[in-house]
Amino acid sequence: MKIALFDYGGVVGFDHVDPAERDLMKIFKASREEINSLLSEKSEQGRLFREGLISEKVFWDIVAKRKKVKPAVTPRKLTQLWMNTYENNIEILELIAKVRQKKCLVGILTNIDVARSRLLSVKIDIKNNFDFYLPSFRFNCSKDSSELWFKINSMLKEEKISDVFYCDDRIEHVNSANNVGWIGVRYIDPNNLKENIETFLGR
Repeated sequence: MKIALFDYGGVVGFDHVDPAERDLMKIFKASREEINSLLSEKSEQGRLFREGLISEKVFWDIVAKRKKVKPAVTPRKLTQLWMNTYENNIEILELIAKVRQKKCLVGILTNIDVARSRLLSVKIDIKNNFDFYLPSFRFNCSKDSSELWFKINSMLKEEKISDVFYCDDRIEHVNSANNVGWIGVRYIDPNNLKENIETFLGR
């Protein structure tokens, strides 16, 4: 059985969308570069949040402390603003729907925290549009760790899925996918992704 997995931010969703990102910049009195760094999966708090190791409140408290500000809005509101910095890539969602019609399973594999995950589930209607949803927080590790890839690979094998396609905008994650025997492809544009998926489906 085949499955095509996709990252959300940078592939299925456009990231760093305004005006939400500007709103976060104002709240934290931060430049665009600073707010991206504070929320990034490469920051300590960003990684811990995405790995399900700290709560929503603790994450935002750390971000606020780093900038020495006291936001006048709740952690839930901040998370909503953060989720609003992503916009669905409709062209990619339509492509995924077509892949699913060809009897290929589809799923999302992404670094995300439990708070934004609830919003994303609605934003792309995971229940109706995808067969698998693999958020990092459920595995208590992120895509920067080889552990996540081995855990998911083992899980898919238990589901009798042996042929896996994965698309991500970050080359290091593509390489990690290849290292566990998947077909990892870096996202360039919709046409390139379509060509790679067609090759995968025709194998």
